[in-house]
Amino acid sequence: MREKILQDYNVSVSPDAVRKYFKRHPEVEAELRKEVVSRELGNEVVEETIFQNGTFEELSSVKKWIVELTPRVSRKKLKTYANTLKNVCRGIFYLKKEKGMEKQQIENWTFKHPDRLTIEHAKEFLASLHTASRGTHDYRIALRSFFQSRGINIQSKDINGENEGVGKYINVYVEKAF
Repeated sequence: MREKILQDYNVSVSPDAVRKYFKRHPEVEAELRKEVVSRELGNEVVEETIFQNGTFEELSSVKKWIVELTPRVSRKKLKTYANTLKNVCRGIFYLKKEKGMEKQQIENWTFKHPDRLTIEHAKEFLASLHTASRGTHDYRIALRSFFQSRGINIQSKDINGENEGVGKYINVYVEKAF
């Protein structure tokens, strides 16, 4: 990290001097470490192998999210949410066609690591689903839940949409009996 900071800030001091400064000012080190690490992690390429053979579910953030969801949802819904998040990170979704389900890939979508998935990525993905006339309900629920498990505060306007497929009696009302 010392070399990276010296390179970024173009200061001609020794790495040992930077280490000593950080030792005296740990709050500055923590702030700079967060900045440098997040910038460098954002540039890392995500390999497709993290989406295969249960590896995705074993990633720390995903595993934590699954543990939090386990007492609240059924196993089937839990698996659906995990697959939904995996598909968001991969940039794929499925559309019903006459012959069955057809896989769709979002153009110019690079694989996203779940730790680096942002609300903007989620909005972009949901916009692509909406453009393709695909329902977004399960995706929105899974994404909101995942972001909240990571401690990201989500505004109601960030990830929202219509309640599609809530049932054929949604607009049936019964008068109150007094």
